[in-house]
Amino acid sequence: FYQGTTLLGSDTTGPYTFIWNNVPGGVYSIVAKATDDDGAITASSAISISVIDSASQHSLSLNGTSSYGSVPNSSSLNISGPITIEAWIRLNAVNGNYQDIVCRESWGQAGSGGGYELAVTNTGKIRLDLYQSHNQYTTGIGSSTITTNAWHHVAGVFDGNQIRIYLNGVLDGSVSTTNGPASGTSALHIGKSTYTGYYFGGLIDEVRISAAALYSANFTPGLGPASNTRGLWKFDGQTPQDSSGNNNHATLQGGAVYSTTVPANTNNAPTVTINDPQHNTAFPAG
Repeated sequence: FYQGTTLLGSDTTGPYTFIWNNVPGGVYSIVAKATDDDGAITASSAISISVIDSASQHSLSLNGTSSYGSVPNSSSLNISGPITIEAWIRLNAVNGNYQDIVCRESWGQAGSGGGYELAVTNTGKIRLDLYQSHNQYTTGIGSSTITTNAWHHVAGVFDGNQIRIYLNGVLDGSVSTTNGPASGTSALHIGKSTYTGYYFGGLIDEVRISAAALYSANFTPGLGPASNTRGLWKFDGQTPQDSSGNNNHATLQGGAVYSTTVPANTNNAPTVTINDPQHNTAFPAG
């Protein structure tokens, strides 16, 4: 068993395993080589793995009364067509108040235009509002009440004909509409509405805004497709910087801090193939 060209260890007894312990954070290329009893050697394809240092992973911790992240008005976040808004959230409590996850609109402020808002309702359901103007909007609400003190992946999608709400990768509600978000001039807030005191209480991580309808069916929660990403805030390394390349960097307000409690990494299923025999090969009996 090799890491690159470095021999990690060997095993001469099936099922031929090696446990690699105390691996520092980084990206590694793993190869296995098999040698038969006559000295012939075959190497496997290289497998790339990432070892993630948990000390660098953080989420945004919000107190529900004053703290949030603020992103200045940006043309790249001014989305007026298909859109996906998603995040990981860990809500402290369903407290009878609306708790905003992401908001970019200015309700009641004439001249501010439209925008979008993803929130937890006062009864614990996920809600997406798309604003056609400063005082007109279209709403989609999920049917499930989220569990408190547990991580959930939430997403709101508009594809031009339908608003869809997803909870943990499963479609949780939809409404047919052609009313998408209109152009607007508001700042974007993470963990608070931009017009009133709808503060989020709990943890938020991996917030992403995309100028596309990324999900049309159930999916495995995670980052998903990276196409058309306009803003991505991971909060890792204790920073609210935008990882999308659009420079939509945030600043923390009202006592927002960081937590080392983060969503579990998505476990991707392994892959397996049969290399020999080939498909439809014929053999003599016996």
